[in-house]
Amino acid sequence: MTRVGDGNRGRLPIVVFLVLLLSLGVQLSVALHRTLIGDRPGAFPAPYAVGDTVRFLEAVESSNGKQVRVSLAGDDGAATVVYAFHTECVHCRAVAPAWTQHFANSGTASGHVRRVAVTDEDPATAGRYATRFRWHHVDVLSLADLPPKDRRRLLVSRTPWVFVFDSAGVLLHHGYGGDLDRIQQVIGSPSG
Repeated sequence: MTRVGDGNRGRLPIVVFLVLLLSLGVQLSVALHRTLIGDRPGAFPAPYAVGDTVRFLEAVESSNGKQVRVSLAGDDGAATVVYAFHTECVHCRAVAPAWTQHFANSGTASGHVRRVAVTDEDPATAGRYATRFRWHHVDVLSLADLPPKDRRRLLVSRTPWVFVFDSAGVLLHHGYGGDLDRIQQVIGSPSG
């Protein structure tokens, strides 16, 4: 005697196999697309590596809302330390007090080091955050106006993160923003 539905039992494993095969094909297609998109012109740039050069930053000052062009490569022989932050980042809030002390101890008069804090948030938000943590000895800049695919936007892709550039704008070091002793070793000035 044949029951209703018994004829479909043999098809179920085939249907499951076909669905699995189709999903594998979709995953491979997505992986291939992601690999190829990186090779196309206009794709998002690769992260910065030691030895890369950044000659300048175009940003908006949080203190006055003015557009500025900050040179990272100049004849003054000054290294530049870029401190990347985001106001909603829990890790940034954890290191912000240490940065306050670091900025105060380093001061703005140390002629061989320029320090700037950058975010991709609007200047007013950045300014309020800097005021909250008393970052009086550092320029706070917004990179919010940079186009999304501008490579310099990568400076704010990880937070809290710090980049140390020599006087030619060549990246000497980058790393977690809480490792202030390492930053001081790289720039060769007293720890703050």
